[in-house]
Amino acid sequence: MNITSFTCPICGQQKAETERHRGFALPQSLVTILQKRMSSWSPRQPVCAACLNQAKGDHLRQTLEAERGPLSPLESEVIDSLTGAALLAVDTNATLAQSLSRGERLAHWVSALIANWSFSATILLLLGGWIVVNLLFQPFDPFPVIIFAVISAVLASLAAIEGPIIMMSQRRQAKREQLQARNDYQINLKAELEVRYINEKIDHLLKRQEQLLELLTTSLEERQ
Repeated sequence: MNITSFTCPICGQQKAETERHRGFALPQSLVTILQKRMSSWSPRQPVCAACLNQAKGDHLRQTLEAERGPLSPLESEVIDSLTGAALLAVDTNATLAQSLSRGERLAHWVSALIANWSFSATILLLLGGWIVVNLLFQPFDPFPVIIFAVISAVLASLAAIEGPIIMMSQRRQAKREQLQARNDYQINLKAELEVRYINEKIDHLLKRQEQLLELLTTSLEERQ
């Protein structure tokens, strides 16, 4: 089956018919950008999807720069995604998991192990058993050394070990929240820019429709 094609007047490349966009349906902002690339182009001519997306990206970039000044890398990524129709939504958990080192994975595993009631109950049972064995049989430490020395040393050692491990796990959580906030900002910005462009295009089409209605009304009045 033959697929019809056309030559884009902007880039001069052969494109499939499905990539054709009518110039008269484009907002004036995109028409101005396309005419800067090729002064002989007019809205009566078609344009391919690639050139249209590039013009759209240039327009949105200029809009952001006019409102916020030079764009940050995050905002540039949003513009690039709009130009290339790429997705911005990512799985932050999977992204973070790929960048974790062995030490960070171990810290997360240990933090998950000790951050539950089972671990606390196990420690209390071990300490209670230690106290009972020493009170009854005194095989290791006589009373009251049991309570004031051994237990204090054990608990202090556990606290000293658990502290850095929990802090490493919290740092990983903070990094995850940072990645999530960054991705949310990019998605929100992309959605806002898309909505702004759609509104601009709808306004242009409504004005175009009003002009056509006025021409039709005038033509009917002249015939009468």
